[in-house]
Amino acid sequence: MSKKIVVELKGNEYTLMYTRNAIKKLEADGFSFADIEDRPVTSMDMVIGHAFATKHPYLKDKEINELLDELYDTYNVQEIFETLTEMMMQAIPNFNKDEKEDKERKNFKIVE
Repeated sequence: MSKKIVVELKGNEYTLMYTRNAIKKLEADGFSFADIEDRPVTSMDMVIGHAFATKHPYLKDKEINELLDELYDTYNVQEIFETLTEMMMQAIPNFNKDEKEDKERKNFKIVE
């Protein structure tokens, strides 16, 4: 099961998390890990904003922006951002090799 972050904003609890599909949408919307250093604010907004989508797909961009404003005022955003990027890496199949080594995997064939 994927890790989750739960925050309280505007009197409601929101779950932030990543699945492989959420990461695909993030990338399709223009996010790149290579841009984090050059575009830190945009990258942080994208990573955190898209983390709402898995459990709260009904939220509109305007609502997410309002939640981001409150989140930035209320929580340690750098810590949330770092945790979410770690969660993204864990959601990518076979990226976190140590966890996957415990599972038995099928062997594949190479044919010519």
